[in-house]
Amino acid sequence: MVLHQARTRFMEILPDGSVITIVIAGDDSGHPEFQSALMFNFAFTLEEFGYESGIFLEDRHGSDGTALFFMNPSLELTKISDNYVPEGRTDMDIEGFETAPTQRYGGLLTIADHDENDDHVSVIYQLTPELEWIELTEPAHTNDREYRDISFSAKGSFGDTLYAADQKEDVIYTIQPDGSHQVFASGFSNIESISVSADGEDMYVSDENGVYRIFSSARQAGPTLIMREPWVMPDDVHSGPSGVKTLRLLWSEKIQFDRDDLSISNQDGAAVPFLVTGSQTQFMLITFGETLLNDEYTIVIHDSVSSVETGAAIDGDEDNEAGGDAVLVMAHRLGSGDDNPPPVSDDLVVIYDDGFTLESKQSVPGMWLLEEGAGPLINQNGDVFIARADGSEETNGISQIVRFSADETYEVFLELPVPSPSEQIVNLFWIAEDTMGIIVGPPLNEPGVNPEYTLIRIQGSFGALNVSNWGIH
Repeated sequence: MVLHQARTRFMEILPDGSVITIVIAGDDSGHPEFQSALMFNFAFTLEEFGYESGIFLEDRHGSDGTALFFMNPSLELTKISDNYVPEGRTDMDIEGFETAPTQRYGGLLTIADHDENDDHVSVIYQLTPELEWIELTEPAHTNDREYRDISFSAKGSFGDTLYAADQKEDVIYTIQPDGSHQVFASGFSNIESISVSADGEDMYVSDENGVYRIFSSARQAGPTLIMREPWVMPDDVHSGPSGVKTLRLLWSEKIQFDRDDLSISNQDGAAVPFLVTGSQTQFMLITFGETLLNDEYTIVIHDSVSSVETGAAIDGDEDNEAGGDAVLVMAHRLGSGDDNPPPVSDDLVVIYDDGFTLESKQSVPGMWLLEEGAGPLINQNGDVFIARADGSEETNGISQIVRFSADETYEVFLELPVPSPSEQIVNLFWIAEDTMGIIVGPPLNEPGVNPEYTLIRIQGSFGALNVSNWGIH
């Protein structure tokens, strides 16, 4: 219902957000007995507790009493009284107006009042089906208490309880059926309205500074996604000529997962092959089996992914509660002349230790790279990996990665057997606990040159420490 100049419109808001005007009350509505610009609170009645089916409405028009109306299911309005107030009262300024949903409070229409222009009384009443007033709380002077909104919870974490806002103390009380009070929440500034969700799990509170959500501390929050890379503002549409080959996701805590916890599809709905690494870390690295190129990928990370520490499912839908899939959409659109991204040379030969696998080789634009870094990298066993030159007079380039063990022995872990000035190890970093990233290409210190580089992923039981993905940005 909305107030609109000389008329009050009763409106129905449908689930799709559309609005239907049901009744117009006011000076041109066919209801001449109504004041213009009525200000209503309203509450639906419950037949199971003895009320006639319909809606009670209270006129908050402040200068002419407290009129009470009833609207039946045929949308016919009836005025019950021009000034319907409890015995001994001359006026009411009603702030909260709600029907108790359960038998604990009798299923009665419950009303929070504080009158500041007449008798200065603040009290919570209940109105029976026979229209008799019952004091639920003891009357208090408005110098001591100013009830504002009220809200019932019927179940859930908030229990079968009445909650009431008091603007004098800027607190929320629980009100028991015997009228006793207990402070539930405090620290607000000019608190105005409160509302408990239908499932009894959330309370929404408004004051002069904003709207707050209160929920039970027993509800467990899950890991949340805090960063994705690469990312293009505002809608993650990429346009580089090479397309997108990997996606790195940073979570708020360490997570555990396997490949079955993810699914990826293209804009036609077809499944996209992929590899995913990083379980037991905060990083999830997704390598697309088909480069995202002039297409759109939908990545679904199912809430079977969970926290390493607590076991709670990820909060993929970001509702501050564990559970809910994370759905990411990223797209690539080719510009003119971008139909043929540069391939990775098949001539690049890599020799590496037994027990490890070469997971992938892919082309990487030089602009993605940070400054050169040749290690060292350290793992949980105390091994140190450092890139070095092979001593060749022909190349004088960095073409080997050497592993120094804790017992002070060392061995060549990986080498480029056919190095050249344009194919050297220029960057070395951990991608995940079980994955080493190696950038191969010309030195990065040539001004004005932006060639393509090759990213090599070596996978195995590294047990990496300080995984940071700093080699690519």
